[in-house]
Amino acid sequence: MENFAGETLSSVIAGKGLPLQTALGYAVRIADAMASVHAAGILHGDLKPANVVITQDGGVRILHFGPPKLIEPALPVSENGKIVGTLIYMSPEQLQAKPVDARSEVFSFGSVLFEMLTGWPPFAGETLLATVNAIVYQEPLSLSETIPDLPSELEHLVLRCLSKDPQDRWQAMSDLRVALEDLRTESRTRLER
Repeated sequence: MENFAGETLSSVIAGKGLPLQTALGYAVRIADAMASVHAAGILHGDLKPANVVITQDGGVRILHFGPPKLIEPALPVSENGKIVGTLIYMSPEQLQAKPVDARSEVFSFGSVLFEMLTGWPPFAGETLLATVNAIVYQEPLSLSETIPDLPSELEHLVLRCLSKDPQDRWQAMSDLRVALEDLRTESRTRLER
């Protein structure tokens, strides 16, 4: 197994939002890694901050892939009908035992990005049932009300990731990565003015 020094993204976040440029930098790297995984025809199945390691040089490593899940049309949630993943990062279709594909991981990525920006996940209820209900039926809290001066384009990007309908999400992690890199460049330029 590869050995590298670093800490999990959940430790880096530690209940507080990250600075915008830091969050966007990590988001671009995570999206790039996930785009590579999807290009190989594989789903991760449990994308969450605890499965992302930030290395000492600022790199990103995605860990804890479950049994390989190939991207296919109408891929079942899992073998034997079991739901696999971590509840608060699952997509609505995962929780409803519907077919999943790379767009389900776009939803999970949106949850991770939301948490990087705010310090908490977008859908967390006081009970498991309340959390499932929030993921399937409710919208997350407004990012612009929570984070002053957040670019509206970034809020739109996150909300598109967290759309309840997979058709309304980013259709490919590679396209999402390009949009994130553009936002990162624009926000850096605004800071330099």
